[in-house]
Amino acid sequence: MCGCPTIDLVIGDRQQRIVGVSHVLADFEGITPEGIEVGVILHAREGQLSELEVFAMPEVDGPFGLPTIESLRKTPRFQ
Repeated sequence: MCGCPTIDLVIGDRQQRIVGVSHVLADFEGITPEGIEVGVILHAREGQLSELEVFAMPEVDGPFGLPTIESLRKTPRFQ
């Protein structure tokens, strides 16, 4: 376990998260309050939001927080 603050999303009455092939809806970079540069990707599966993935760039040992809203910017690969 990397300690990344990734969030699995469940919509409506669904009891479990959706797994399988995902479509990237948004791809951002930002800075956490601890000063760690992170990537943030919003995934959809089967037409529903499924995951907000947050990962350190480069990889970091241990947990860290979510990026501040002010620091978020679209990644060049997703514009």
